[in-house]
Amino acid sequence: MKRIDQKKESPVTEKEVSGKAFEQVFLPWTAILILSHLLTMYLAPAYMWGVHFYHFYPAWIGWILTLGTLAILLPGVGGFLYERMATFARKISKPFGLLGPNKTNLILSLFSLPIFWILRTRFHLLGDGYFRIRDLPEGRLHLQEWLDGFIHLVAHRVMIKIIPTWTSELTYSIISILCGGVFVFLALNLCSLLARTGVGKVLIFFFLISLGSIQLFFGYVESYSILQVALLAYVWFAALHLSGKLSIIPASLAFVFSVGLHVTSLILVPSLIYLVTRGQFKTQERKASSGSVAPSARRRSARKRKRDPGKKSVGSKAVSSFFVFVALAAASAAVVFWIVRAATGLEETGKGIFILPLGPTQSYSFGMFSLGHISEFLNQLLLLSPVGISLLVFFSYFKIKYREFEDSFANFLLFVVSSGLVYLFAFNFTLGSADWDLRSSPAPFIGLLGAYLFLRWGGGRSAEKRQVSKGSAVESFSGGKRFKAWCLIFIWFGLFHTIPWVLINASHPKSVARYVLIQERDPHPVDEAGYNLFKIARILELAGLPEEMKDLYQRATQRNPSDTSSYFNLANWYHRQRDFDRAMLILDTLIRLDPAHPKANWLIGNIHLKKKDQAKALPYLVKAAPYFAHDTDFLSGLGAAYYLTNQPEKAVACARQMIELRPDYLKAYYLLGRAYVKLGDFENARKTWGHILSINPGDSIAIRHLKIQESRPEK
Repeated sequence: MKRIDQKKESPVTEKEVSGKAFEQVFLPWTAILILSHLLTMYLAPAYMWGVHFYHFYPAWIGWILTLGTLAILLPGVGGFLYERMATFARKISKPFGLLGPNKTNLILSLFSLPIFWILRTRFHLLGDGYFRIRDLPEGRLHLQEWLDGFIHLVAHRVMIKIIPTWTSELTYSIISILCGGVFVFLALNLCSLLARTGVGKVLIFFFLISLGSIQLFFGYVESYSILQVALLAYVWFAALHLSGKLSIIPASLAFVFSVGLHVTSLILVPSLIYLVTRGQFKTQERKASSGSVAPSARRRSARKRKRDPGKKSVGSKAVSSFFVFVALAAASAAVVFWIVRAATGLEETGKGIFILPLGPTQSYSFGMFSLGHISEFLNQLLLLSPVGISLLVFFSYFKIKYREFEDSFANFLLFVVSSGLVYLFAFNFTLGSADWDLRSSPAPFIGLLGAYLFLRWGGGRSAEKRQVSKGSAVESFSGGKRFKAWCLIFIWFGLFHTIPWVLINASHPKSVARYVLIQERDPHPVDEAGYNLFKIARILELAGLPEEMKDLYQRATQRNPSDTSSYFNLANWYHRQRDFDRAMLILDTLIRLDPAHPKANWLIGNIHLKKKDQAKALPYLVKAAPYFAHDTDFLSGLGAAYYLTNQPEKAVACARQMIELRPDYLKAYYLLGRAYVKLGDFENARKTWGHILSINPGDSIAIRHLKIQESRPEK
């Protein structure tokens, strides 16, 4: 009897991972993932932003939750808790059993809406929310996400007509929350489709709702909430198509819709090609197995399958494996070739590049294999789904090693995840960690594939378990308490990881503290000004946080006393607050560091102008003039200083320079007319005032000066 059992176990031990091997890897690795959350409370929280959430809470909260989560890893604890929670789940699920799955899923998704609303973000610091709020009423659409912008624009204009006090912020927030409800509905339907057991359904559902990208549904003001729903719908339609329940058309439409929402959805192309070709392959298989095979052959095949129901056709499996292997190899080679060609052919300037260079260039140090980029890449994966990516890597290794490509849905997800990981690693997300939302598109596929491979392995071994004796190596893990305990561990860890991330963003002080902590030390070198602190301060200003702006620049000057940009921005902050004395103290330090600093000289001159001291302003404005030669506002101040210090010739030159830049700039003509009067050139003064009236017929300043000139006796 033992020999028979060993024979039955042999395919498992040779072709699958044993429960012992799984625990030897995942017990310490899961403990490391859990402890990393605690570690970041004290060590390098700015550089471990994918797991540093407990850094923003009192230490005792982090310690209690971490130790409690570690306790579930202990043998017996997870199984004990699973039994208690399973009993509780059966009790609360009884009323829903009468409603049926569709109504139950709808009710649960509706219940999620108040949660998304209550825990919504108030400060839009995670993305470009404040710019979207500004752009929406103006109808600005971005080409790379035109459909998303169009949907928000139409919804906003409809709501404005119904509720005149409606705001852009509400448009984005409400759509985000509604998308959250749809996402939950799709997740519930998808887990019912993919898992057979209750624990499997719960595991897949919690993997999806505990993704880091779930933050996109908590009133998120940006362009990626609808995209996350479209991507999950694409997975659902693909699963239905691969199971023979739906044609390829819905999945294709979901793909097209996703590309319209954001162009980065083109990473789905390899998976769509796989869906189409796999569907054709299955159609040919069905045709071959229906009419073209003789009845006697079909009977022999049926008798053979009855004798060995667990064994698939070797030829069919070989063809399927070969097809998937060739498709993966071809797609990977094409993508890698294109990326290498693009990366090595980059211009020397790092501004606006689409794909990162393979290595640092002379003017751009942030390459694919730079430490800063690798850290950013790993943090993004940890933020989205630390357990999902871990399970994915673990089981994909053995899937490729044993060439197990007969599961078409796993192959489909593998295509998407492979493209998604290349996308995350190779593309240049110029806002660094602030572009976490743009990099969240692969999240549903990563989390789902990790959970699916784990359940497929565990479920397959549960079936094997029924064919072996108790106490065997297979029975000790699969389908038993340890397997269910690991399901509970993964669910618990997902909540342990994601809930504090959501709560931080729902809290004003915590969200601001996290934003400043990460962005202030972001190693990514690209932004609109070539100066990373500027992009942070700009968002803080839009959020109505001026004191945080000041503190940001003060810390920068303390970290680097020779940072002239931070000195200037700090001085400019005091200047805008009309605290001219403090601004001048900081500018004095800046001028000592760089006497020719154009912006500093301009600001000093501007402060003196506001103090009505044109004589002191003029030398500083002259030093700054070459830098601001095309700035009409600067030239207006410089010309006024020349005029008030009795240098009308230079005032005329400034006025003419402004007119060349802006022919309809009235301030230039005012200065020109006054300067001509001071020069005694009354004829040109009359012409200047007359020209102003031709531009603006009711101009009171021009009318008054023209009357003065007309009353002047001609010589």
